[in-house]
Order: sequence, then C-alpha cells, then structure tokens
Amino acid sequence: MSLATTGGGAGLAGGGGLAMSAMAHGGPSAMATHQAHSQQHGHSSIPGGTTTAAPGTSYAALGADLLDKNQSFLNSKGVRAVSSLPIVAVDLYGDDVDVAYFPPMEDEDSNGGEEDEMAVMMKQMVKMKKGCLAKNVTANAVSNGGNVILKRDDSTAYKAVKRFLTKGEGHDDVLTNAMGSNSTDDNGSAATIVIPRPQLIMGTRKPSDFNAAAKSAYGKYTPNSSSQSNNNSTTSPQLIAEEDGATNTTPLSIKTIAMDGISAPNGDDFDRVALSLKLNSKKKAMTILPEEAVGLLIAQVKKSVRDEFVKDFPESDLANDSSNSAGGGEDGEEEGDSYMDFPPAFAIPGWATLDSTVEALIDAAGSSSGCGPSLHQRSIAACVGALVPSFGKAAQGAAAPAGSKLQQLLSETMQSKDAAAAKEEAKDAALARRDPGEVDPFVPLVLLVGVTNEGIEMTAVQITKPQGPDKELHCPFGNINVISSVCYAHGGNDPLSMVPKALDELREQ
Repeated sequence: MSLATTGGGAGLAGGGGLAMSAMAHGGPSAMATHQAHSQQHGHSSIPGGTTTAAPGTSYAALGADLLDKNQSFLNSKGVRAVSSLPIVAVDLYGDDVDVAYFPPMEDEDSNGGEEDEMAVMMKQMVKMKKGCLAKNVTANAVSNGGNVILKRDDSTAYKAVKRFLTKGEGHDDVLTNAMGSNSTDDNGSAATIVIPRPQLIMGTRKPSDFNAAAKSAYGKYTPNSSSQSNNNSTTSPQLIAEEDGATNTTPLSIKTIAMDGISAPNGDDFDRVALSLKLNSKKKAMTILPEEAVGLLIAQVKKSVRDEFVKDFPESDLANDSSNSAGGGEDGEEEGDSYMDFPPAFAIPGWATLDSTVEALIDAAGSSSGCGPSLHQRSIAACVGALVPSFGKAAQGAAAPAGSKLQQLLSETMQSKDAAAAKEEAKDAALARRDPGEVDPFVPLVLLVGVTNEGIEMTAVQITKPQGPDKELHCPFGNINVISSVCYAHGGNDPLSMVPKALDELREQ
C-alpha cells in the first residue's frame, strides 16, 4: 500500500506538478508530487479539524530541514536549462517504483504582461479546459520491483556496464543491451544478476549501518561479523550465489571500499558499501556503488517517461526530435541519452532522509544540464497527489475537471464549517448588539498513513488556502503545513502491527 492511497478515483494524478516552484515550469507553487497505482479509498469524514497554530519543532522538521538543505543546487541557470523538459516524479521507496510526469508549461507572459483582462481570462479558460496534465506512468515504467537486473555472460552487456562504470556515460547502451527483466533464460539457467533494491543501501558506510529494511533485503547475505566491518576484511562470503554449471560462483557480493578505490577502508566517513559484479565468468569482477545502480533505475524511469510523453504530446519538440537534449548535454554523452536531462523530483520517506542517503541520491540523479533534483517529504507528496484532479481534459460542458474525492471533501467541509461559524458569530453579535466580527477559517487536520514492505510513515498536516481551478488547477490548496510525523523502517514482518505504536507517538508529539 502506498502513502498516496488517501485519495479517491483517479485523483492521485499529481505527477510532477508540485515540483513547479522548484523547477520554475510555470505551474503550481508547491513542492513535488507522488502518484500511486495501488488500490484507492474514499473518505466519509475529515479526520479532525482545528483553528490553532501548529506546534513547534517536531520529528518532521528533521527530514524537512535536511531536504531543504539539499535544494541549494537548484539555481536559476540550471532551472532555465530544463524549462522545456518534463519533470519526472519518482518514488523509489514504494513496493514498486511509482512514476509520474508533468509536462513543461507554455510561456504565459509572451506579450510582456501587456495583455488586457479579457485576454487573461481567455488564457485561464483554455488552461482549465486542458485539464490535469500530470500523468501516472508507473505501469509502463519499471516492472522489476525496484531491482536492477543485469544480463550475465553477455559480452555486449559486459562492455556496456564497464563503460558506464568507468566513464559515467552510456546509460542508453546499458538499458538497451545490459538490463533485463527475467532472472533465468528459456532453459532455466541463471542468465542475469539481480541487485535487490539498491536504494536501500546507497550511501551506507558499512553493512552494520543497514536499517531494518536494508537488513531484510541484504542482511542474510551479510557475514555475522559485519559489526567488525571497521577491519579490512569486509567482503561477504556470498550475497547472491547462483549455480553456474557444476561450480558454485558468486556473481554478486557485498564489500566495503574506500572512496578512492585504492586504499583499504578505515572505518570512517570515507568508506562506502559497494557491490562486486561478476558479469562475465571469464573476466574480473567489477565494483558498482549502490547509487550507480540507482542511477540505472532513474535512467530507466526517465526513458519510459520520454516514450510516454512523446505519445501524449506528438507535436512537441521532444516528439519531433527526441534524440536532442534541450538541456545541452556534455561532450561524450550519447544522443540517445538525452532523456537523462529530464529534471527529477523524488519523494523520500522520513526513515530514509539520512545525510548519506540524500547525498547518494543526488549523485545518482546527476545530469549534464546542471540542474539537480528536487527532494520532497513522501507523505506530503502523497497528500498533494491525492488532491490533484484526474488526468485529462474537463468533461463536456464543464469549465474544469472535477476535483478528487479528497479535494471535494475538504472543500465542502471547510465551506460548511465556515458558514456555521459565521452564522454563530452573527447570532452572538445580534445578542450583544454589535456588528458581526470576522471568524477564523476552519483548518482541517488530515492524517496521512502509509505502509509499505519497507517502512511505515504517519504524518499529520493542516491544509489551508483553497484555490479555485482558475488560479491553479494542479494545486487546489496553497498551504500544507506539517504538524508532526512519525516513521520507521522495518523488515516487512507484519508492518500493520506497528500502526498503534506510531499513532501513540504521533499523539505524544
């Protein structure tokens, strides 16, 4: 189950719409979005409501501050370089890898702001008629559950991966010739190497630092002496062993290395957990960092978005010449890799917002455009995705697409509560023989609960500042304020049993 299942219908079509303020595509003034493809549920009532201000610092601030700190690389020059490209919204931490995109927006100030009021109104009507542009493309993006699957004993695949690791280029060559989707060939023999969800261990200094989710995926292959990984002997005897004829080989193993790749690990902050790939049984193993494997996942996602975008917008510049990068790639970058310049927006759960993990994710998402990724709290991205209307144009005769179930519920409740408060104030004012005063608007408190195979996250938010579709279709509310947040990484054993504990801790905050 994903965090974004708080919405109803297809109202989770957040795509990349909320990354607009960071990416300056002319869209909503919010953060990033998340869109799930799992089962969706409606609501019959608001979890709670309040007019009080949010409390002080909470656990939510820790992850939020860390994400904000890493937004400094989003400079105006880099943003302008990718303003004509779609934003790719990615959730690497769902049970699968959830993917959506938001297309580049047209220049709304082409006449230098000198248009009359009627022209502005006509533009707003056209914009509303276009409907929701954020689209979920998860079904056509990644189908391997977030695993990286590489072909084994294939000379072309070996060369593609070696070039990628040594030169940092050739993503398209790896995706085309080296990445697979099945762990066995037609004869049932081991034909691939599976790197299980490398995002769980990227940036980790040593195996003993693995959280519960990483231990669930990698722990049984890590030696019991991993706590002694400060020593130089840090390679596990076998991470994933497959039968290769009559011999038992180790095509994938885990080890700790120094960042320079030469020195022995010293048990300090310059050590990294790495994977040893035996792609060819007749050649030496290659070392790959988890973030490099995540980089291949991101490349796979971006390529899928490029293909979907070209189908949806056949008259766009990307469709006319998809081999050219609008971001202006570096020398040596293949034309086929132009989609690597697509700006990504990542939804990150609180339990994964460690300095080392965030830094590794930024490295994994690197592009030649000079514009880094935007990073956002996963629960908030899910909330925004649940508020966004369905993908597509408005219904015949409608001025704008119908809002999502959550958006309608919040809007109707806020209006009814405000009307009741105004009526009560008018009654009190009449009894006191004074003019009615202005009442404070009703502020709903929404509880977001997300449970996956790897973590649980609860976040309480206050949602305010309703915005009509004529102002911002993709962002029906201007403010989403985090009150408190609780999150845990777990090993996948009965995660729902942790819900009462998380709820109690959330109340205590």
